[in-house]
Amino acid sequence: MMFRQTWIYPGDRKYQLIYWRASKSDPLQLYELTTNTYGLKSSPFVAIRCFHQLATDERNRYPRAAKLLVKKSYVDDLNGGGDSLQEAKELRNELVALMSSAGYELRKWSSNDPQLLRDLPSEHLETPRTFDEDTDGTGFVKILDKENIIRVGGRIDAANLPYNARHQILLPSKGKFTELLIFIACWECKSAGADASASSRRAAPG
Repeated sequence: MMFRQTWIYPGDRKYQLIYWRASKSDPLQLYELTTNTYGLKSSPFVAIRCFHQLATDERNRYPRAAKLLVKKSYVDDLNGGGDSLQEAKELRNELVALMSSAGYELRKWSSNDPQLLRDLPSEHLETPRTFDEDTDGTGFVKILDKENIIRVGGRIDAANLPYNARHQILLPSKGKFTELLIFIACWECKSAGADASASSRRAAPG
């Protein structure tokens, strides 16, 4: 969706040409693509470069959102929050305003606090994941803690271990949130070198 919201500079659209016809009986017609195109090696760079330019251009008006756009983005996903609900709402609103100023509409919102999502259109929210109750893929009892985080439960509850060790958080092996966690872990340890980054990836969930 991000690619389709990114317009290509008119002078460069001549390099994005395709032939198209609605049926075999129609003559081929040459079209010039106006938006960032899926499948090209340059497309991810173009999209992210636009994000960074937007952050640079608007950092005085939207300082927190601009910082998040540069520091906490992974391809077309943004990851941010606040120490309070009010702080998170302010950041969300600033981010929406920043992206809207360039014609981007943010979708797939997700939060661990439902109050942060209540005033957003339902079609803009991420579809929640559910467990298949007929298949036990973990072999553990799944519990929800007081913050509605899914953790491991069952007999290990009696072990003489700290709470986070007894009830580890369950994450899907494939998913946007898991990808973001791995990305952040690798990003934070990149200053230690390639070996440390590789070790972090191996230790990450999934």
